[in-house]
Amino acid sequence: MDGLFSDAPDPAVHPGTHPTPPENWTIELPVGMMQAAQGFLDYLHLWWPTSLYSVGGAGGQLWWDAERLVEETDDGESIVWATTEVWDPPLTVSCELSLPGVSGDRWVFTVEPGSGVSHVHFRAPRPRRLPGTGDSATERGGIPDDFWGSVLGFYGRFMGASAAPERS
Repeated sequence: MDGLFSDAPDPAVHPGTHPTPPENWTIELPVGMMQAAQGFLDYLHLWWPTSLYSVGGAGGQLWWDAERLVEETDDGESIVWATTEVWDPPLTVSCELSLPGVSGDRWVFTVEPGSGVSHVHFRAPRPRRLPGTGDSATERGGIPDDFWGSVLGFYGRFMGASAAPERS
């Protein structure tokens, strides 16, 4: 009876569809702001761990531009993950995901200059579902607590970071 007058889905019928709170992650890179943004945006296809998070599987590649975030599968299919909302590199880039199970989640990437380094911040909810599947995270063994730390660790190593990303 709790949801009698609500348009919200019943969590018992649609488990895992409610947004999770965003997590904030930070990584320090030994490069300038432009290089940090280029590494994340222009070279996403070189470091994104499709073995951890992908629609098309481990052979896919991601790219992000002023219009959208897209995965190209190893058989050439393009799958739109998100629509870009803000495109102001190197300072800020954000998108709203449209994949089933995570639709409406927002990712925000920002870069701040430091003394000879850049501080990269990434804000996103931990996925509730693996992209492109109907499986909730709990049905697949769960999404680890340090999921974004693992993903951003690939970016950090690609960019020459000496320390792992930290939850901020």
